[in-house]
Amino acid sequence: VLGRAVAAVDGFNYSGAMEEYGETVSGWGYENMYNFLENPRRYIPGTAMSFAGWRDQEDRINLIAYMHDQ
Repeated sequence: VLGRAVAAVDGFNYSGAMEEYGETVSGWGYENMYNFLENPRRYIPGTAMSFAGWRDQEDRINLIAYMHDQ
């Protein structure tokens, strides 16, 4: 996911909010992924993401590090 364009997987039904967000950024970087994982609905209002987010900073950092390694 890191480095990939936002809302870029063909055939996936992204929310309009996610598609609009994808038009404003160059892709998923560390900072926007960190902020999104904290609270997806606050970071991208209108997203259909049901995931509530991770409040714990260390959890977000560890997940991003894991994604980087993959």
